[in-house]
Amino acid sequence: MASQKPTLFISYRRADHPDFVERIRDWFIANGYDDERVFMDLSNMPYFTDFAEFIREKVLESEVVIVIIGPQWLEHLHERAARDETDYVRLEIAIALEQGKLVAPICIKGAKMPAAKDLQDFPDLKAITRYHAPELDAGRPFLNNIADIIGALEVELERRNNKKARPPKIEVIEPPPSQSKPKKIEVWDILPQLFEWCEIPAGKVILEDASRYYPSGTKGGVFETPAFQMAKYPITNAQYEVFVTARDGYAEAKWWDYSAEARAWREKRLQPEPTTFEGNDLPRTKVSWYDAVAFCRWLSKRTSQKIMLPTEQQWQRAAQGDDGRMYPWGNQGPDETLCNFGGNVGQLTSVTQYPKGASAYGVRDMSGNVWEWCITEWGSDSQDITGEKYRVVRGGSFDSDINLRTINRFWVGPYIGGYSGGFRCVSGLP
Repeated sequence: MASQKPTLFISYRRADHPDFVERIRDWFIANGYDDERVFMDLSNMPYFTDFAEFIREKVLESEVVIVIIGPQWLEHLHERAARDETDYVRLEIAIALEQGKLVAPICIKGAKMPAAKDLQDFPDLKAITRYHAPELDAGRPFLNNIADIIGALEVELERRNNKKARPPKIEVIEPPPSQSKPKKIEVWDILPQLFEWCEIPAGKVILEDASRYYPSGTKGGVFETPAFQMAKYPITNAQYEVFVTARDGYAEAKWWDYSAEARAWREKRLQPEPTTFEGNDLPRTKVSWYDAVAFCRWLSKRTSQKIMLPTEQQWQRAAQGDDGRMYPWGNQGPDETLCNFGGNVGQLTSVTQYPKGASAYGVRDMSGNVWEWCITEWGSDSQDITGEKYRVVRGGSFDSDINLRTINRFWVGPYIGGYSGGFRCVSGLP
């Protein structure tokens, strides 16, 4: 039935045989996909709609993003970058890759998949080269090939969906209503499982130039970072569930009152998104930047401490230390004893699994496993928590073999709660 079919987003360049792409779309519809579940930009886009915003929303809503790669696909990618033009195709793919969507590249009309070296100037797209892309052309083979592609796509989506589950509910013991002698409340009194602070001394960090990214980041530079404390581990499923189930936690909309955008986000989501993988000691995922800030504000109120997401400089300082190391553990490249990366495990792992991968200050899981939100606004270096501009994420994830270095910088929209995205807290902000 059509209602059981996944929602598709077809990403393509109009210079690459749009008539042929339309034929692909029609064939999906002929095979049980409802017209409204197969999105192809102008084919079903309402009038007077902001193009970029609508495209972004459709990518986020889709379960599968089909990337049509034609003979001129790579050429146009470089041309648009050289002219500094908005490249919606690039943006579509970058969002899909970051959000862990099932990305399905299809090469048409004799085109070949780009190699990693072809995308050296496009770090946000490099992960697409890991996918095995079928080739599709006109003529008699079309019907058999497109049928095979649809079948393989649905099998892979079912395999991925079978891995996802919601963690068990955690019984929360609320603090007693009163005590004769007030006790200072520490974070581990609220989040008792796997919470420790690591002391990070004052020092310098050098942010790499991100002006070549799309959209452009800051050029970086040298920054002095005062001493602070960083959580030893990312926030886990069990810890976030305390926030979700506490009477004064997720149910209280006031934690999102720090901006109009955050309030609007919360008003549409009375229940949190389920995490990607089951396990109390696995990092919590599918938490938007808005939600992560709300969690920090709630925890600050509970403990009377100033707790927030790290700045980008704080994150790099905790990961890199004083010696400019390439990875949190040193300059040796990642392997299966140091972090969860590149699909070597295939899902998230316990935040305690890689003690050898700790940074010089004892902070764990700063490379791989989950991306981590920073408070910093991409492109401006601002720590203002109002607005809806992109925010910095750091550290890479369990299914990526790029962006794992301590200096790698990336961005995500604050409204996105990614299947491979998490967060950790700091105390002692500048």
